[in-house]
Amino acid sequence: MAKKKAASMRSKIKSNAKSKATKIKSKAPILKTSDLPATQHMLTAVHKQIKASISSLEKKQDARFSQIDARFNQMDSKVDLVLSEIHRMAVLMEEQNSRNKFVLDGYDSIYQRQDRLEARFDAHEKNIEDLILKRTQTKEI
Repeated sequence: MAKKKAASMRSKIKSNAKSKATKIKSKAPILKTSDLPATQHMLTAVHKQIKASISSLEKKQDARFSQIDARFNQMDSKVDLVLSEIHRMAVLMEEQNSRNKFVLDGYDSIYQRQDRLEARFDAHEKNIEDLILKRTQTKEI
C-alpha cells in the first residue's frame, strides 16, 4: 500500500508540473517594456525629469558664467592697477625731466663760465708772457 501511495503521489506531482507547464505555455507571450503603451502619468514623469535636468544644467552654466565674470572682473582690476602704475611712472619721469632741465641749465651755465674764465686766463697768461718777453728784450738792449 505504501508503494501505491508513493506512486500516486509521484503521478500527482507530475500532473501538477504538467498542468503548470501547460498553464505557462497557454499564457500570452511576455511583453517587453518597449512593447507596452505609455500612460499619461509616465509621460508627465519623464517630462518632469527632463525639465529638472535642463534646469540643473542651466543653473550649473549660470554658476560657471558668474565664475568667469568674476575672473574677468579680477583681470580688469589688475589691468587697471597696471595702467595706474604706468601713469604714475610717466608723471615721475616728466617731473624728473623737468628737474633735469634745471640741472642741465646749471651745468651749461657753469661750463660757459668756465670757458670764459679759461679764455680770460689764457689772455692774461699771454699778456704776462708778452710782458716778460718785453722786459727780457729791454734788458738785453
